[in-house]
Amino acid sequence: MPLDVLFVVVVLGVAGVVWLVHSTGGSAVRRFTDDADAARVWSFDHPSEQVETVILSKAGKAALIETDRGSGLLWSFEADAVSYPLLPASLRAVSEHPRGLRVELAEFHTPATVLELTGAEVAAWTAYLSRFVRR
Repeated sequence: MPLDVLFVVVVLGVAGVVWLVHSTGGSAVRRFTDDADAARVWSFDHPSEQVETVILSKAGKAALIETDRGSGLLWSFEADAVSYPLLPASLRAVSEHPRGLRVELAEFHTPATVLELTGAEVAAWTAYLSRFVRR
């Protein structure tokens, strides 16, 4: 097979796979449908903790979690979710961002994330998360 024909076949094949994954919903961003959904996702990563309170963002892409062992932050990352236990000094900074709130974590592997929040949520979430900021 000539190289130029092989190139076209490969490009069309990759484009077809991308289109198929996207059209079947495989590239959709994870949204938490309600408090129970966020609690289930948290419990999957932390099965020994009992979720007591969930504060879900209006966009459904982030949640503040209170458990019998402490607090946590849950956010969507593409089609998956990230659960992050909040401990004293576990955050480097919390600042406003055009889409909501930028949270800088004290972790090498996850340096920061942006939480999509409404204007009203930003103040409340900033006050809540500031308890965990390293001083």
